[in-house]
Amino acid sequence: MGLKHSICFVCLILLSLSLNNNSAVAEYIVEPASDVRSTPASDVGSTADNSHNILNNGINISLLSQDPDPVRPGDILEVRLSVENTGFNDIEDCFLEIKPEYPFKALDGEKTVENLGTLVKRSDGERRKVVKLRLGIENDVNKGEYPLKVHLYSTNNKNTVSFVREIAIDVDSESNAEIESVSVEKIEPGEKTNIVFGIKNVGKSPLKNAMFSWECANDVILPVGSSNVKHINLIDVGKTVNVSFNVLTNVNTKPGLYKLDMVLTYDDIEKLQTITASGTLENQKRKEIKSKSGIYIGGTTDFDIAFMERGPTGDYTFSI
Repeated sequence: MGLKHSICFVCLILLSLSLNNNSAVAEYIVEPASDVRSTPASDVGSTADNSHNILNNGINISLLSQDPDPVRPGDILEVRLSVENTGFNDIEDCFLEIKPEYPFKALDGEKTVENLGTLVKRSDGERRKVVKLRLGIENDVNKGEYPLKVHLYSTNNKNTVSFVREIAIDVDSESNAEIESVSVEKIEPGEKTNIVFGIKNVGKSPLKNAMFSWECANDVILPVGSSNVKHINLIDVGKTVNVSFNVLTNVNTKPGLYKLDMVLTYDDIEKLQTITASGTLENQKRKEIKSKSGIYIGGTTDFDIAFMERGPTGDYTFSI
């Protein structure tokens, strides 16, 4: 019996030692984990991955407003951006920067970088940072939504971070044109005449792939040396493009006022059904503008009137 009691006593001692060792190991493991949770995320490291995770978990960049909305080609765009830090750590020495890519462009005298200072933790709502920036829009942009890339980064060695957001900007377009001038009002029968038509872009976006043609009823006036159609690749906003034709009418044409029917067609980007991610056009539509002008056909006659004599009865004789 004494031997059995001794064996049991030794087993109890060994079991007690084993439990103490496990407890020590468990305490050693838990303690560092507690340290990691309490350490600010910005102190964990300065790698790009850590920085990206920090900002994904706490930084919100959103568009408060764009003016005008939608913006048109050639306009100046003003955006107001909200920057919030909803995380639990301050982020120091922060900068917000826009690096304009098509269709956006930097404007002379306008900043593209804003020093935000410190984004304090839980700085949402009224404590957020608001940034206002102005950019230009290229003239040749088509209708659609375009991503404006906003970069947020910190230069502080303790919590260097880098972050990019894409803000969708709505771009509209308004295309319109007019045939504003015809250089000739009168044509001499049998004489070759050069006619110049002035086509002006009076809309808010460039005219692309334009085609101009004219026609005179019954072919009274015909082009010489070319067809009655001219193609124009681009007419920029507010610009006028001149197209010329050499024309001729028959020498026996009856004098009078004759009508020219003119037609201008071009790509209508207002009616595009789809703009792909790469900016290419699909389901393209054409816009047509019809106009007319009058041209007088008729020669001039030169003559002299000479006095010949006076008769005995007082009559005068003239020679024409």
